[in-house]
Amino acid sequence: MTRRPVTSPSPPLSWVMVCALVCTMSVLAALSGQASAANGSDNVFKVKWYQNSSHLFVWTVDKCTTAPEWRFELDYMHLSCPKHIPFDMQLREDIKPEESSCVRNGKTTKCAVTKREPHWFDRLPFDIKQYGAQVSIDWDNYIDEEIEEKREEEHTSIYEETDVVMLTQDNFESTVAQYKYAIVDFDLSWCQLCNNPRPVLARIAKKWKETRPDVLFAYVDIVENPALRHKYGTTCDMSLCYWVVFDNTLGEHFSYEAHPTIEMALPHIEMWTQDPLVPVKTERDIDDILDQEQNYNLVAQFWGTAVVAFLDPEQYPKETHLIRSFAQSDRHKNTFALVKDGNLGLDDIQPPCVAIFRAADDGHDSISTQGLTKESLKRFTEIYRVPLMPKFNMELRRTLDELVIPTAFLFLQQDDTHEELVEPYLAVAEKFRGQIAFVSVPREFHYLMEDFGLHTFPSFGIANNLTNTPDRYALLSTEATPEKAEALADAFLKGTAEKVFKSLDPPTPDIADRFPVYPFVYRELDNLLSSENDMIFLFAVQMGSHWFKYRKAYSDISTAVKGVDGVQMGLYDIRHNFIDQKRLPSDLDESADVTRMMVKLKGSTSFEEYKGKVKRKPMLEWLRTKVTAIDAAWDSVSQKLDEAYDKLRAKAREDKEFSKQKDEWLSSLPEEEVADGIVKQVIEAGDGIPVPNGHRARVIYKGWLTNGKKFDETEEEPFAFTVGGKQAIECWDVGVAAMTRGEKALLTCQADKAYGQNASGKIPPNSVLIFYIELLDHRQPVMENGSSLPPEHNEL
Repeated sequence: MTRRPVTSPSPPLSWVMVCALVCTMSVLAALSGQASAANGSDNVFKVKWYQNSSHLFVWTVDKCTTAPEWRFELDYMHLSCPKHIPFDMQLREDIKPEESSCVRNGKTTKCAVTKREPHWFDRLPFDIKQYGAQVSIDWDNYIDEEIEEKREEEHTSIYEETDVVMLTQDNFESTVAQYKYAIVDFDLSWCQLCNNPRPVLARIAKKWKETRPDVLFAYVDIVENPALRHKYGTTCDMSLCYWVVFDNTLGEHFSYEAHPTIEMALPHIEMWTQDPLVPVKTERDIDDILDQEQNYNLVAQFWGTAVVAFLDPEQYPKETHLIRSFAQSDRHKNTFALVKDGNLGLDDIQPPCVAIFRAADDGHDSISTQGLTKESLKRFTEIYRVPLMPKFNMELRRTLDELVIPTAFLFLQQDDTHEELVEPYLAVAEKFRGQIAFVSVPREFHYLMEDFGLHTFPSFGIANNLTNTPDRYALLSTEATPEKAEALADAFLKGTAEKVFKSLDPPTPDIADRFPVYPFVYRELDNLLSSENDMIFLFAVQMGSHWFKYRKAYSDISTAVKGVDGVQMGLYDIRHNFIDQKRLPSDLDESADVTRMMVKLKGSTSFEEYKGKVKRKPMLEWLRTKVTAIDAAWDSVSQKLDEAYDKLRAKAREDKEFSKQKDEWLSSLPEEEVADGIVKQVIEAGDGIPVPNGHRARVIYKGWLTNGKKFDETEEEPFAFTVGGKQAIECWDVGVAAMTRGEKALLTCQADKAYGQNASGKIPPNSVLIFYIELLDHRQPVMENGSSLPPEHNEL
C-alpha cells in the first residue's frame, strides 16, 4: 500500500467499526466576518490528524499571537485564539475529556484525544471540501498494515428491510409513545458484541408483527443521533450488549442484556412485555408458580420465589404502581403476582401487604404497604427470598454483600450429614430473620474459618458485612451449640459482643521445633511486641510463590540466629493472621506476594526493614548491624551460616546426581499409562493393595520441569494428603492411587492434569511435570470415636 501525499484529495475510506469519532468541523458564523476583517484570511489554523484504535491525534500550526485555547467536552472539541475564527468540532462519538490533552511547542500544538471506545474511524470529515488544504490527514503517521487491515465494505445496517424500525431524535419520543412497549437497540454498529443479538431482534420483530401490535421494535444510530446517545446511552459497553425496554404502562425504561439466540431472548422479551403482576386467586396458584421449571431456571436464579401483592389496585393505585414498577425491574430474580381480594385464607397475611413465598423451605414472610418505598421493598425481597440456613456459595456471598447485612456462619465438618447438623440451628436463624442472615458453610469453604480465628468443628461466627474488611465475632474457646450461637447473636445486636481477629493457632511446644522458621501468630501478638527480646519479623504469604521460592534462605538465617540470647525470629503469615495496622507496619498488604524482613528492637515500637537482595550473607550482615546480640555472637552465627552453605553445596551435588538418575529412569523404565495424560514408571515395587480413595497417604517426593529444573521437594517432613480428596493435583490423586506401600515411581503429568494454564510457585503455566514419589504408607483416617476423619486442608 502506497502512502498518499498529505496534499492529495481525501481518498474514499471504508474501515471496519463504522461510525466512530469523526469530526464535523463548522466555523462559527457569528465570528466569521469579524475574524476575516481583522486578519484578511480565515485560514488561521492548519490542522492535520491521524489515529490509532484508542486515540485521535490532532496537531495544528497557527498564526495566533498568543497560545490558542483547546477545550474538550463529551463530544466536542474547541480551538480558538483572540481575534481569529475558532474551530468548533462536533464529534460523531464520545471521547474522554478528562484523558485528553494538548502540548504547545512554538506555533505547533499537538493534542491526544482519548476515544471512549477503542476502534477506528470509518471515514473523513463530512464536508472536507470547504476547508481545502486547511484540514488534512497526516498519512505519514499512519501504519500501512493497520490501515489495510481495517478496510472493509461500507457498513449497512443489519436492520434494513426488517421489521425493526429506524428512529431518529426527531421522531423518537412521538413514535415510542404510540406503543405499550418498545424494545430499542441504541445501535453502535461497529460493536461486535451485538452482532449475534441483532438478527435475533429482527426475527422476533417479524414473528410478533401480527400477534403483538402493542410492541415496537426499533433501533437508533446513536452516532448520527447524539441527543439520544446522551439521554439513553449506548447498548454496547465493550463487555455486554444491551437492549432498552420502554414500558409506557409505567412511564419507565430500563436496560437488560441482549441474548444471542432466539431461544434465550424470546422468553425474556415475553416477560418484559407483559404485566409483571400475574393474577392469582388461590394458594394453589402460588404453588404452581413455585413449581414452574421456568421460574427456577429463568427467573429465580438461586431459589424458587414468588412475590405476591395482596391489595386492590383501584383502592390502592399509588401502592400498586410502585409494586408494579419494582416488579418490572426485578422480575429476573422473582416471579410477581397480585391477589386483588382477601388473603387466600392465610391468617398471617394482613392486606394491604406484600408477601414473598419460597419453594426452598415452604415458608413466607410479609411487609405492610404503609410507607413502602422501592428501596424498602427491594431490601425486603432480597433478604426474605434467601431460605433459612442455605449452604454458602459465591453467588450467595454476592447477594449478601449487596445487602450489607450481617451474616452468621455455621462451620460444619461433615457434608454427608449437613442437613441433619443444620436442623438444630433453624430456630435460631428464624429468630434473627431480617437482622442477621444465617448460612451453613460446606467443607469447600472452610478456609473462611481462619478469618474468624476458628479451627475446630462445629464453629460459629458473625461478620457485620461481607466486604473486604468486616468486623468479626466468634465463639473462640467453646464448641458451638444453638444456645451459644443465639447468645452471641443477641450480644452482637446489642453491641456487647467482643471482636475477634483471624489468627492461626500458636504452635504447641512439642511441634514448634519442627518449623524451619518459628510461626508468629496474631493471637500471641501482645506477647511478641512486649517481649524483652529483639524481634525479627518475616512478613509473608506462607502459601505464596515468593516465600515458596526463598523459604530455604530465610530458614537458614533463622537457624543461624537461633539460640542467640535476646533474639527471636519468626514468620508472620499475613494471609492468615490479622494485620493490626496500629501496631504493625501500616503498609503490609495480604494481597502482595513478597517476603519482608523487619527488625523491632526491645522497647521500640518502630520496625526497620531490610531492603537488599534475598541472599543469606548480606541479610545476616545487615542483622548484625541492627541487633547487638547477633553482633556479640557473630562467631557462632557465621559458623552456622558456613555450615548452611556446606549443606547447600552438598545438596546441589546430590540433586545433580539424582537428576541424572531420573533421566536414566525416564529413558529405560517401562511406561504405564495410569490415565490419559498420566504416565507411571515403577522404580521399585511396593507391596499390598493400591491406595483407596479417602486414605491418607504420606509421601517423599521431588518435582522437575521437563527442562530439568527442580521446582519442589519434601524437606524435613513427608507430605501427607488424602487421595481422591482434591487436595493435590489430579495427577497425584490418580497416580498415587495406583501405587502400593513402599513403592518408588516416576509420574509424568501433562499440564491439564497438573496446574493447567495457571502458574504455581516456580511452575510456569502449561507445564508438563515429572515427579519422583516414594509412598511411605497410607491409612484410613479415624477419630477417637471411630468415625471417619474428614480430609484436612492441605495443598500440593
